[in-house]
Amino acid sequence: MGLAVIDRAPGGLAERWGVEQGDVIVSVNRQPVQTVAAFQKAVHSLSAKDGVLLDIVRRGRSLFLSYRDGQ
Repeated sequence: MGLAVIDRAPGGLAERWGVEQGDVIVSVNRQPVQTVAAFQKAVHSLSAKDGVLLDIVRRGRSLFLSYRDGQ
């Protein structure tokens, strides 16, 4: 199913990546996330130069968000 975003920190990763309150994060770089621990593991596996591809559900619609540092 995914991990529901209840809140996000101003200036935090979620905000920079374009994640909105109410989104459901299904995967990070094609790694499924269903728990906070799985999300943290996926995020911690990223290096500073990596881009990130998020598969999310927003208002019932599935979409991808991509982010590369410096965008």
